[in-house]
Amino acid sequence: MRTRTQLALIQSLQARRKATKNAFTLVELMIVVAVIGILSAVALPQYLQARNRASAGAAVGEAIGLAKECAVGQAAKLLATPRGQTCDGSAGQSFTATWSGDANGVRCLTATAGAGTTSFNVVASTTGALSCS
Repeated sequence: MRTRTQLALIQSLQARRKATKNAFTLVELMIVVAVIGILSAVALPQYLQARNRASAGAAVGEAIGLAKECAVGQAAKLLATPRGQTCDGSAGQSFTATWSGDANGVRCLTATAGAGTTSFNVVASTTGALSCS
């Protein structure tokens, strides 16, 4: 009878040890949280910068498209655009593309956006020539 009791105690201790081996320690959890924090601190600014560049590129592309349409389709006077700009077919029509945040390296024909730039001005002449500033 004594051996049955000892055997039951040994089995109970082994079951407790197995249960504690499957859990994470507080130190391990703290290390995981620190690693995730470091990764997010590095990745988040890169993501935001990429999003700003994409937004700026889309706005500039839209302004270039509108300027081309205005320069080519002069018969369509006062063409309303989503940004509230109009095309009246006169020389030197100007279309402005704006976005929030800076976007280094965004190109508009031959011009390149620098730090802190939030707009491009696209000018379409009646001959179809486009320029950016």
